[in-house]
Amino acid sequence: MSAVRTLPERASIEFLKKESRDLHKAFQAGDADAISRISTFLPRAAGLVPSTSPDDLSHFDLSRQEAQHALAGSYGCAKWEELLDTVRVQDLDALDLLSDRSVQITMREVDQRDLVRLLPSLSRASADRFYHNMSNNVQQFIRSEVAFLGEVTQEERAASQENVRRTLVELGRQGWLTWEDPDADRSGPAAVDLSTEARFAHVARPLLEVSEDELADTL
Repeated sequence: MSAVRTLPERASIEFLKKESRDLHKAFQAGDADAISRISTFLPRAAGLVPSTSPDDLSHFDLSRQEAQHALAGSYGCAKWEELLDTVRVQDLDALDLLSDRSVQITMREVDQRDLVRLLPSLSRASADRFYHNMSNNVQQFIRSEVAFLGEVTQEERAASQENVRRTLVELGRQGWLTWEDPDADRSGPAAVDLSTEARFAHVARPLLEVSEDELADTL
């Protein structure tokens, strides 16, 4: 049985695609490690053993999609799309490729303190992706919180980044994330008015008029 593996530190989408192709070819060639990985993480291949001959494997007809599924399982993911999301979110500056709806869902799910800590560390494009999806009231509130918070420690920023990554991976697992083509047209309004949600009900008021309890509930 093949053990679950750890992703390389600088894994990329291209790396995963190449690895899935290599796994597919190695399986067809009768490579014992490839057979073990496929038989461990692809249910219909559970009866195969590493010593299975290439001739016998030729009748198995492993598809590229099945190789991708098995590769995802070997990295502890339930499906290929989850593995892709896991790698994508390692580079938080890639968040500018999230669809507007995905950004809006992400902002609703992440802890607001983590979002406030995260935004200053993002590239201009990724930070603007989040601000573009806020109403004017919420954007003003979040920007004031970023300014109020000021410099955060490296440990605090790293913790918030990891919390956001975990949230994104979970959203991807549930099918809530959509990634856009880099050349997609993003013109036009996209903001969602989060002030309609209970914990943002006070954002239309001046910050000095907001109570400590209201701020605590928001963050």
